[in-house]
Amino acid sequence: QVPETPAPAPGVRNIGDYVIIEARMPERGLAMATAILKQIRKETGIRNPVAKITGSRLNRIGVQASAQKLAGKDLMIEEAGDLEPGRVQELEDMMTRNQYGMRVILLDNPKQLQMFCNRHLSFAERFDYIGCEDYQSGEEAQESAQAEPAVLPGTGQNRTSGDGVSG
Repeated sequence: QVPETPAPAPGVRNIGDYVIIEARMPERGLAMATAILKQIRKETGIRNPVAKITGSRLNRIGVQASAQKLAGKDLMIEEAGDLEPGRVQELEDMMTRNQYGMRVILLDNPKQLQMFCNRHLSFAERFDYIGCEDYQSGEEAQESAQAEPAVLPGTGQNRTSGDGVSG
């Protein structure tokens, strides 16, 4: 029998394995990614090591060339808007074959992510989209009286603007 995943705090829903984080400041995006990975680990009990790389570096070395090194790890891609179409396709292929429970987190600024999501719409739809201003930890959600979910699953949009870019 599979153990039940604990219910999230009011105002916060469970986050999937694929997340896009929009942040104007890279430090804020990394902090959000860390908090989200902690939440996912708490919910699932699975603690994969994290491989962190930039989109431009992944363009140079390739997803397929890195696939064996990434097995059993969570992948955090900073400046994800820099990913070239061929690398996005490789990443999507790897995610489709995901047999190790790999989580993928894409981070970038609102402008880059809007362009990225427009270019790679079907790929982006696989992800939960979180604007930094939208995310609340369980503790913050309990303190808040907000009833709206913090994340709109698989829509490529956050709740503040409706177009995937806040403010």
